[in-house]
This record gives sequence, C-alpha cells and structure tokens, in this order.
Amino acid sequence: MASLDNPRARLGRADEHLEALSKEWHAFRERKPYVAVSQAESDALVFYMQVRENPPLRLGLLFGDFLHNLRSALDNLVHELILLNGATPGRTTGFPVFDTERSFKAVGIKRIKGVTGRHAAAIESVQPYPGRDEPVIRALALLNSLATVDKHKLIHPVFLNIGRSPDEPNIQEFTHGGIPLKIEVITPPFGARLDDGAEVGRFRLLTGEGAGDWEMEVQGKISAGIAFGDMNVRLEALPQLGGHVRGIVEWFAPDFG
Repeated sequence: MASLDNPRARLGRADEHLEALSKEWHAFRERKPYVAVSQAESDALVFYMQVRENPPLRLGLLFGDFLHNLRSALDNLVHELILLNGATPGRTTGFPVFDTERSFKAVGIKRIKGVTGRHAAAIESVQPYPGRDEPVIRALALLNSLATVDKHKLIHPVFLNIGRSPDEPNIQEFTHGGIPLKIEVITPPFGARLDDGAEVGRFRLLTGEGAGDWEMEVQGKISAGIAFGDMNVRLEALPQLGGHVRGIVEWFAPDFG
C-alpha cells in the first residue's frame, strides 16, 4: 500500500545524522584545534591561523550520510507516487533533477514513469531550469550536486570564517584616556576558507592628534565554523536544506490521505 512512511523515515534518519554531525563538530572544537598567532609588522599587528588539528574525516562521512538520506527520501517519494497510481516502479525509478527542460524531457521523465500527469508536472516545477531561483529549487540543485560528488569521493570538512559580519565597518572608533582613536580592522570575508597559515586579522592604529607613537596590543580569538564541498556549505545551513526536502515530500501528502 502506497504511503509516505519510507520517505519520512529517510528524512528522520537524515535528522539523526545531522544531530550526530553537530555534536561531533562541537566536541572537536572543544579540543581547541586552532589558535591565532600574532606577528608585528612595521605598521600593523597581524594574526594568522595556526591549525593544530584538521577536522576529522568522520565529519565528512556523517555529512555524506545526511545527503544520502535526503536524496533517497526523494527517490522513495517517486516510488510511492507510482504505487499510488496503481503502476509498478522500474529499475530506473527515482526523483529526477535536471537543469534544462530538454534533459528532463529526454531522461528525467523516464524516471517518473507511472506517476500521474499532475504529479509529473509538480516534479517538473521544481527542476532547476535557468531563470528559476526559488529557495526550494536552489536547495534541490545543491543537494543533487553534493550527493553526486559524495557518491564518488569523500567531501572533506574545512574551517570557515564566521567571525565579523560582512556589514561590520573596517574602521573602529573609540576613546582612550580622553584621546579619540581609530583602528583599521581587516579580516577575511565572511564565509572564507581558513587554512593553516591564513591571515585572520590585520589591525592598524590610525594615529591621530595626541596618539603619538603608541603601541597596540590586541587580544581575541578566531571564530571559525565548518563547511563542506567546493561551495563551502556551512553546517548551520544544513537544517534549512533538510527542511526544503521535507517540504517537497509533504507537498504530496494530501494525495496519500
């Protein structure tokens, strides 16, 4: 009997992998796997990333398991839609994702053979064709791309800059001892990859009236997150990715009664 039990079970399993991934990332970060080391230059104090321990490959495995279950939930959905229509799924049954209408018509439509015309139209409506920029469509394209890569090679986790906001000004103004001062702060862009030795902060005292030849001492820490793939998909974005896939599955729920 056709139902959404299997796709929903896959989504639940994806949630479990995501929870495990988040817990292991936070446990890894507690080991202080990176620090900032400073170096004084002629006109600035510069901080560099020193990696003591790279993110473990296990995080990439958990990420891959998360992707696999999300992608499988969509394939399971098509299987159930075919059963719902009284037809028989085939060996190539699955949820197609194509970036052109021509490819979908030539190949994708075969993968959903047996679904109703209305369901086929619904599936085509979320295909990432040029000009379609809805969040759910972008999420589907991203999932398909990442899942395809993960089938062939492990997606390694990397450190990512999540420190200063991209809208935060580079010039910081304050008063010390009644003297107005300015500091120029240059950091990597938000979301930039942080490898060992990467410059993570450059601080230059903009000496003004009364500042003289003061020396500057800066204390702080690196705010690094973790990301996956060439597109640097952040861990914090994964719940939203899962939510979009869940939305596609539940879109068909009324037809299952």
